Parts: sequence; C-alpha cells; structure tokens
Amino acid sequence: MTKEKENTANIDTQTEDISSKIDYLYGLKVKKSLFNEIADAVDFAVKHNLQIIKFEKNKNKINLMIKSNIDNSDLIAKFVKKLIDLGYKNVFSNKITNKKNRYITVIKYNDE
Repeated sequence: MTKEKENTANIDTQTEDISSKIDYLYGLKVKKSLFNEIADAVDFAVKHNLQIIKFEKNKNKINLMIKSNIDNSDLIAKFVKKLIDLGYKNVFSNKITNKKNRYITVIKYNDE
C-alpha cells in the first residue's frame, strides 16, 4: 500500500471513529435513560394519588396499568399528558373503568 493510500485509510478510520463518538455523545445529551423517564412518571403518579399496578415493556412498546386512589378520572388524563410531555409517542388509553369509585386503565405508549 502506498503512503498516500495508507494516510487516506487512516483518515477514513479516524473520521468514522469521531463520527461514532459524536453520535454517542449526542444520544446522551438528547435522550434520558428509561430509568429516569420512568422515575419521572412514577413521581408524578405518587404526587397525584395514582398507583402503577403493572408495568410491561415489549421492545419499544410500554403498557402501564394505573389506578386512581381517589374518585377523579381527570388524574388519569393528567398522567397521560405528563407522559406526552416527557416525550413518549402514541400515548393512549382505550378504556377507563370505575370500580368502587377508583378508576383503572391501561395506558399504552412507545418509548421512542
């Protein structure tokens, strides 16, 4: 290999290395870890008398079963809005059930 080709190969390798490091650092800056996001959601739930009964994660889809500890279905809507504010996509709940003045629902969303 000629010196010029060797230098070009080294530059290409260094460029790819720098590019991957920039992508990694950007990912750290832009994305919060799943743990931190879930912690934010749990904190909101606790402060608003909501109980997370069940958590399921399948690839990038998440299902949360939640129950209001007081007779107020609006709290579930506020929780859904909080998830949207945290950056979750396709947040929805099909049905809210009232059992003994406690509202229960499954909220589904994507974590990407």
